[in-house]
Amino acid sequence: MIFIKKIVSLLIVLVFTLTLSSVCFGRAGGGGGGHSSGGGGSHSSGGFGHSTGYSSGSYGGNYGGNYSSGDSSGFMVFFLLGIIIIIYFMLARKNKISPSTIEDERQTMNLFNNSSFQVEALDAELTQKISIAFLTIQKSWSEKRLDLMRRFITDGVYQRFNAQFTMMKLLDQTNIMSNVKIEQIGKVDSGLDGNYEILQARITAYSEDQFVSKTYPNLNSPGGAESFVEYWSFIRRKDYQKGFDLYSSENCPKCSAPLNSKLIETAQCPFCSTYLNNGEYDWVLAEITQENDYANTENSHGPSAQITNQLPDFSRQLIEDRASNAFMQILIATSLKAEAPLARFSTPSAFLELKKFMANTHFCYDRLFLNSVEAVHAFVKENSCFVNIEIRFSFRRVQIQGSIANLIDDEINTHTMKLVMVRELGGVVSKGSIYANSCSHCGAAQKDSLASTCIYCGVAINDPKTEWLVDQISGEATLFV
Repeated sequence: MIFIKKIVSLLIVLVFTLTLSSVCFGRAGGGGGGHSSGGGGSHSSGGFGHSTGYSSGSYGGNYGGNYSSGDSSGFMVFFLLGIIIIIYFMLARKNKISPSTIEDERQTMNLFNNSSFQVEALDAELTQKISIAFLTIQKSWSEKRLDLMRRFITDGVYQRFNAQFTMMKLLDQTNIMSNVKIEQIGKVDSGLDGNYEILQARITAYSEDQFVSKTYPNLNSPGGAESFVEYWSFIRRKDYQKGFDLYSSENCPKCSAPLNSKLIETAQCPFCSTYLNNGEYDWVLAEITQENDYANTENSHGPSAQITNQLPDFSRQLIEDRASNAFMQILIATSLKAEAPLARFSTPSAFLELKKFMANTHFCYDRLFLNSVEAVHAFVKENSCFVNIEIRFSFRRVQIQGSIANLIDDEINTHTMKLVMVRELGGVVSKGSIYANSCSHCGAAQKDSLASTCIYCGVAINDPKTEWLVDQISGEATLFV
């Protein structure tokens, strides 16, 4: 059934192409010009079905010779249209799809379809929660305080801010935010992702800001004001416990103990050890994507049954969260020459590569932002699941020499890096998070050391049976030089 539908789609594309070809080549002077996006391929070996249309640049010029396409292409158009009509009626008679089936498919697949961007109104309660999250995070950013927002952000979002705050502290920087106003909040998408519900919210806002460094004034920015749009992705478990609000309350939802900003590196209650940000009690912020990057996100589909049957906790959003967490920790570790974090979440071969990156890194960042993180392809090899991740990020590098901070980059650059994450099929559900420095087997907090095993249960820290690990990293060759 799916195969036949694909054939029909290809035939339609072919008809469209033939029609265009007769029009384009019919112009005086020949064809030419334009942007080609057809240099890529379609991944079909087991996941996300992500089509990568790598641009082959521009082309132009005259098409010489006496090429005539009117007769042959016209016949082919009518011939292929006839085939499509016949197949269509065959499918219509053979498959009577019920409205409920269509709705179930829409609920599952709509998560990965960002083509329409139709904004819908949210209910008052959810709008209030997103408003609190947005304004709290702006305050946290200005004051460089992770504790204000830790309870309702994933570990990946935490690591983004932690990396930025680490660099800002190194450069004695502050980004002063003022006159922050929310102009509109709406829903652009929702759906299911494994055991989780996903909500995509569009936020239009206004703010004024300025970067200031007392130690290195040459890094100061003149400041400015802007209206901007961001897309915030929230996750919540399908079996979440109702009646809790992580945004209006700072008490633990399980034991009711007052947290009083005690959560920093992990979102684990210090009294009952429950994790507040695992989606069990409320919506949790999992990703922030800038407008241009969200608009350019490719449509893709869910993983194959082979993967989900053997990884019941598989979630694309959580894998992207792990990848963003790992990537930001890589940037921090390579700048600070700290090996310990890298050893926790990478395979042995990847760790050796990351150490090479570290040896070639002699700078920090005075601007560092993740634009987008996208899982583009999943496949199975030798009883392990591999997921290719594309990460777009913006940065400006600085080299500190004594009391002077020299800019390596004249302007903010945007690069794309690629990570490959790996996890063994048939593994067990993690009890902790190596990305938040806790054992994935027993959940115990770990010391920042190069120890390869948990100090409590003795199991390997970087075990692909319980957690996604970084297996490869590639991208701009000049980034770590």
